[in-house]
Formats: sequence, structure tokens, C-alpha cells
Amino acid sequence: MTRAAVPATPRNSGLDLSTVVPSIAGPKRPQDRIALADAKQAFRDALPNYVTEATLDNGLAGTFPASDPVAAGDGTRASNPIQVTLEDGTTTAVDHGSVVIAAITSCTNTSNPSVMVGAALLAKNAVDRGLARKPWVKTTLAPGSKVVMDYYERAGLLPYLDKLGLQPGRLRLHHLHRQLRAAAARDQRGGERQRPWP
Repeated sequence: MTRAAVPATPRNSGLDLSTVVPSIAGPKRPQDRIALADAKQAFRDALPNYVTEATLDNGLAGTFPASDPVAAGDGTRASNPIQVTLEDGTTTAVDHGSVVIAAITSCTNTSNPSVMVGAALLAKNAVDRGLARKPWVKTTLAPGSKVVMDYYERAGLLPYLDKLGLQPGRLRLHHLHRQLRAAAARDQRGGERQRPWP
């Protein structure tokens, strides 16, 4: 058996790992990369392209991303609060930039243990520091594989996930995607522009 020849490449490429930073996609296309450190300003810059309301608000200053309700308008950020009645009858308002979904998800064939455990450890740290889910934030834990639940249980992380409302099967991811697509289609049929998910 002969050893395979090493392919010749016309040039070498280098990558300075110190330049690699966490990023998010959007606001519309996945190839529109935004450095996570720039997310707050990018959201504020993009929002006027999606809304036409005259009322502006600065309620997210110092809190983005967060699930806190925004403050009354002060002339710096588009605002269109919507009153929401929760299951227990409590009413609150959500606005552009309000976090309303918290999820830990993975596909069956891409359940990366270090990422999934990292997400659960983040939940544990939040609980240890006294943080709690806001009542209007819908939560889902869709691990994609029973193996994930097994190592959550062995690591003692399930009680922390449960305390934040992250129970398996609470809201299936495919159902969520279907709801989001339907809402976007309704907005487009009604002549409204899609609103970005921050």
C-alpha cells in the first residue's frame, strides 16, 4: 500500500486567530455578518428600515440583549409597544428589541456536547446569580438527541434548565419556525415590512 501524495497548493493562507470574534447573521440575510460586540448598534441602525412609527424610544440602552420591557419614548429609537396578556392574566408590553424567545436547540447529527453543555452551564450560572426568565419569554429545550438529555442529567444540569423554563419538548423548533414564517408571510401580504429578530 502506497502513501497518498500530498496535494500541492499554489499558495499558503494564514489566519490570525486573534481576529476571529463571535458573530451573528442578519438582519435579513445570513451572509450579513455582524460582530456580536456591534449587535446593539447594528440593531438600532437597522430598525428604522423596518418600521415607520414616529414614536422613538431609548429603553434598551445598556440592556441589549435583554428581555426587559422598553421605557416610554424619548426620541431616540423606534417604538411600537404591543400589549400582551400572559397565561395568568397579567398584562405587559413588548416592543422592538424585546427578547421573547429563549432556546437551546440542536440537530440530531450535530449535537456538539461542548456547545450544548456550555449552554446549560450558562443557564446554571444565571440561576446561581439569581436571574430568572421574564414571564413573557417563551422557552424551549430541543436537544435533538436523547444523548444530550443523558449528559445533562449526569452533569446535574437539568434542575437549572428547568428553573429557567427550559424543559424538553416545551415548544418544538419546527413549530416555531412554521409560526415565524406564517407571521412573516402575513406581514408581507399586509404591505408591512418584516421586522428583524435581534
